[in-house]
Amino acid sequence: MLDETVDIYKTNFVLLIGIAAVVYVPYCILQSLLQPSHMKSDPTHPMAAVLPIIIQLIFALTFEPLVTGGLALAVSVLEADSRRGERLSESHG
Repeated sequence: MLDETVDIYKTNFVLLIGIAAVVYVPYCILQSLLQPSHMKSDPTHPMAAVLPIIIQLIFALTFEPLVTGGLALAVSVLEADSRRGERLSESHG
């Protein structure tokens, strides 16, 4: 079972990384732009410290579960396809 899982991750690495990158790359860019040192406003302003925390909270409650669900769905579909292929080869062999 573990060997099958590792094989799925190895053969579909680009797909799985792509699913995660769709959310994580824009999030990282947004997070870096909202750092107090990059903001044009006064870095001592209270929103300079609060805004990144709000963005992190929104991300943790909405986008992170979507990424996890997307990865789980992709792996389960790939696993189902793999098992279907094994059954087809057994029935023809």
